[in-house]
Amino acid sequence: MAQVAVLAGNLHIDQIVFSVLEKQTEKSGKQYYRTLMHRLKNVLERYGIQFILETGYGRARIKSLHFTCEYYEYLKGKRDLFQGTFMGTYLWAEDANAFMTRESNRVVE
Repeated sequence: MAQVAVLAGNLHIDQIVFSVLEKQTEKSGKQYYRTLMHRLKNVLERYGIQFILETGYGRARIKSLHFTCEYYEYLKGKRDLFQGTFMGTYLWAEDANAFMTRESNRVVE
């Protein structure tokens, strides 16, 4: 879900599989994605917050109006939220991490 938040918008299954499940073949990655989405929907429903995730045929997006996300707050200008690293153990977060690092260096200059 964090990856969907970082990339924002409607993500196609291919984008998610390529970014998050990069070591999977396309077929097994898509199958695993469907399993994960099914489990995620069940968990969200169990907690009564299923409305934050919107899915359709081969796509997913989160509805950020229903929760607080530090990354979104950072993008709105709260630069102090970035403490030098952002989800550093996830390869799919490298672009966001690089962007935030560049931006924080720009503020210092």
